[in-house]
Amino acid sequence: MKKLQKLFADTGVVILSGGKSSRMSYPKCFLVANERMLLEITHTVYSGFSDSVYVVLNSELSKGQWQSTFRDLSERMNFILNEYPERGRGFSVRSGIGTMTHKEFCFLQNVDNPVSRNTIFSLIANKNSEGYTVPVLNEKSGHPILISRRVMDGILAEESDNFILSDILRQYPRREVQVNDPGIFTNLNTPDDFRKFTTMVTE
Repeated sequence: MKKLQKLFADTGVVILSGGKSSRMSYPKCFLVANERMLLEITHTVYSGFSDSVYVVLNSELSKGQWQSTFRDLSERMNFILNEYPERGRGFSVRSGIGTMTHKEFCFLQNVDNPVSRNTIFSLIANKNSEGYTVPVLNEKSGHPILISRRVMDGILAEESDNFILSDILRQYPRREVQVNDPGIFTNLNTPDDFRKFTTMVTE
């Protein structure tokens, strides 16, 4: 474990959970699989290795009927509350990486894109200090991505929140890492997607 923590010493994690999950009719991050919320499953994968894991959460999910759930999770997670979800994904990304002032690398992880430890290890072993690193299977890239300090600074320098992340990434060198993990393509967008995912969750 100490060896893994050393590998992650200069790397943080931003888990993006700023959307309203309208297609699910329920917040994705709070959906439960195998007695654990999706956010807990995603957070646990990283928290054993990195000391800087931050969750960008739609602030509406910290109030009202979600208040007790948020309070409980706050005892175990670092949250950045997004008060302006209408400003889009760019604002969430910028809010998250703004906490990475002392990190040279950062994983960008969507809460609805489950990730495996093996894929994380493959990316961390292939850090690209000049740009970013992506997992690839059958010539198709997936998630998460690992961005460098250089990319983080480029995002923070954007004048508008309306930027498209892929457009920014094209400005930097891309490193592809071959993985044997079809899970890099998993995207939990619908109730049916989530039902299929629950049948695969074992831990």
